[in-house]
Amino acid sequence: MKNIKLLARDILKYLARKLEQVWYRIYYLKRSSQTSVALDARLDIGKKISFKKQPSFYSLVMDNSSRIESNAVINTYHGRVHMKENSRIGIGSIVIGPVEIGMNSGVSQYCFITGENREHSKTPEGLLPATTSVKKAKVTIGNGCWIGAGVTILPGVNIGDGTTIAAGAVVTNNIPPHSLAAGIPARVIRTEQPTLSKEE
Repeated sequence: MKNIKLLARDILKYLARKLEQVWYRIYYLKRSSQTSVALDARLDIGKKISFKKQPSFYSLVMDNSSRIESNAVINTYHGRVHMKENSRIGIGSIVIGPVEIGMNSGVSQYCFITGENREHSKTPEGLLPATTSVKKAKVTIGNGCWIGAGVTILPGVNIGDGTTIAAGAVVTNNIPPHSLAAGIPARVIRTEQPTLSKEE
């Protein structure tokens, strides 16, 4: 009987989350024309039904032709996420604001990008409540960047225009423009000269 009651509670919570997702997409998502959001992406961008002490939420802003792919998670409880024109967030990636993704920049599959960090009590109680103790430092990804699969980008990092971050890297410090960075922690492997298109 106990398991039946717990299962019923789990089902109700599941349905509540689905209703929240519909609500968020209608009222809290700021999107321009030709944007796309996969139906199974999770957008935590508004007031949650279950959070009584949730702080003021921030926006998810999607400029023209930006897109969010399947199973991605976007969280704006502690800072805005701004996707500029023709940017994209790949399958299974998690982006926690404050984060800005520049024009024509791509975040590949299963990346983790966060502009906030929970604080630990340094006691057996563990993490301090997110409603009272969170460190925030905006992540900025420049224009024309490529973030490879499985990359982690930590709070406060700025990635310059035209930069590539190799798959699996952990970025803890700023990366200059037109660089290739790789490793844990990520280091600049080389600086690359911009390649102009034939039209230019």
